[in-house]
Amino acid sequence: MAVIAVAELDHPFKADGVRVFKWANLTETNNTGEPIPAAYLADKSVHVRGTWGTGGHAAIQGSNEADVAPASANYTILSDPQGNTIDLTADKIEAVLENPYWIRPAITAGTGVSVSVWLVAKR
Repeated sequence: MAVIAVAELDHPFKADGVRVFKWANLTETNNTGEPIPAAYLADKSVHVRGTWGTGGHAAIQGSNEADVAPASANYTILSDPQGNTIDLTADKIEAVLENPYWIRPAITAGTGVSVSVWLVAKR
């Protein structure tokens, strides 16, 4: 299992207080994204897009275990505003209901999966 590094994207039309993060090419073998501390960014939405392969699932996970290193934290799947877990099987944009300390994407199932995840968050 490898951890995919996160990149913060810059854009000339980005509004004040908005941050955009991207995890590129998560697969079933490179299956988690580097966690970011994002509790100060209360308004979040994720966009997952790519090749889903056979049985592909991409989840958005969070943890409030701020007292441990992000790699040692225990993560759970987050929810959208309707209370549905964000465990996607197709390209989609979803709002994130919870506001955990750590947030990351993870491939939870599938073969032939290669997806990228963008997180847009605002203070």
